[in-house]
Amino acid sequence: MTPRRRAPARTVRFSFAAIYSDRVDIRIAKGGLSILTQKSFELPADGTDAIFVMAKGRQVVVTVADAAGHPVVASKVRAVAAVFDPITAREDGAGKYTLVDLAEGSIVIEASVGGREYPVQHDTRTPVANIVVPDHGGAEVHWEFRLEAAAENLLRVVPVEASGPALNLFIQNSSEMTRGRMTIPALLPGDYDVWIEARAVDPMAEIPGAFHAVTKHMALAIRAGAMATLTLAP
Repeated sequence: MTPRRRAPARTVRFSFAAIYSDRVDIRIAKGGLSILTQKSFELPADGTDAIFVMAKGRQVVVTVADAAGHPVVASKVRAVAAVFDPITAREDGAGKYTLVDLAEGSIVIEASVGGREYPVQHDTRTPVANIVVPDHGGAEVHWEFRLEAAAENLLRVVPVEASGPALNLFIQNSSEMTRGRMTIPALLPGDYDVWIEARAVDPMAEIPGAFHAVTKHMALAIRAGAMATLTLAP
């Protein structure tokens, strides 16, 4: 049997000039290799080369599902570790998310659903991970009037019992709408207070103005596995 010849290591050289500090933060990313991050790296005082060795990146496919095994598609997934900045996963559909270019070792994978974080500890040497989240419901919020022109409009969804985080959702192109709809695909079961706020947009102002309510506060009840509908009134 002919032994497999190992591909030669490739060397990439970077040159930086006019750095006015003896310590810098370094981040090197290249597809297929684990992202290399060095915080507060001390530059060689004599100008000699600093050598960094990058390893082959690991890939982890993450499945986010509820307790019954139903995929949760309304989530954001990212990897967090002490040695690199958070990495956001690619959404592949059907509750599956792919993290790439990970370093070997222990990380925390977080799924964000309905404004809450669900973290799990994971070793990147295992190529699959599963995150189980509670059963969620969803909502469609409608309005049939023109929102304030030249303003930022914000849909606020606040738990009545303050048992979790509020959702603050910006409404895009809101000044052109005479009616609108926003879908909130994932909310924990419970009762919420919902309304729209706005603030004037003044490019000359150093500090943005305060938000003020432009609709009535209305109650929204969320049940697991169901999509609720709410129509807001001015």
